[in-house]
Amino acid sequence: GETDALFAMGDQVGQGSSDRVLARLVRCGELKSAALMGLALERSGVPVAVLDPHEMDLVASGDPLDANLSGLNREKVLARFDQADVIVAPGFFGEDADGPITLGRGGTDLTAVMFAHWLGAQRARLIKDVDGVYSDDPAKNPDAHRFDALDYEAARKVSHGLVQDKAITRAKELDVVVEVAALGKGYATRIAAAVEKPADA
Repeated sequence: GETDALFAMGDQVGQGSSDRVLARLVRCGELKSAALMGLALERSGVPVAVLDPHEMDLVASGDPLDANLSGLNREKVLARFDQADVIVAPGFFGEDADGPITLGRGGTDLTAVMFAHWLGAQRARLIKDVDGVYSDDPAKNPDAHRFDALDYEAARKVSHGLVQDKAITRAKELDVVVEVAALGKGYATRIAAAVEKPADA
């Protein structure tokens, strides 16, 4: 709800201000989350580097509130693993020549997919508040079933915004495997060029 609160605050204070300035505000929730994650990892003794988009040359283009990622300096990111076991980066926004712009609702999903592609990862795992993609909202329908695997088009139809549409589109284009899971769970819904498979099949 933090991003929603930032949008509401921007609407209240700005009232007609540009989307570009609003993007500077609503990205702050991601910056805060990344910094807090870095602090928690350090406290646990994990060597960590927290990187903001400008430190990775993370380039975005398009609408300031619904942009797409278009570039990353892979070498800058990988070089940080010389001193860190974990790199934490905020999702949801990148930068163009005029400053930060955001990637639309669910933009952290797009960030994860693009990082997986650019860094050569085997998959992108998205941690959600549910343990996978369901046929319906499990909070509203107790008979909803969880999928073990979905192809990209099926995932777009049934995820109902759980995974950002743009992220699914780019994952399909780039052949990136996406996993949707809950924190601490050893299983996930796999989204890839695969046959639909309910968890109970």
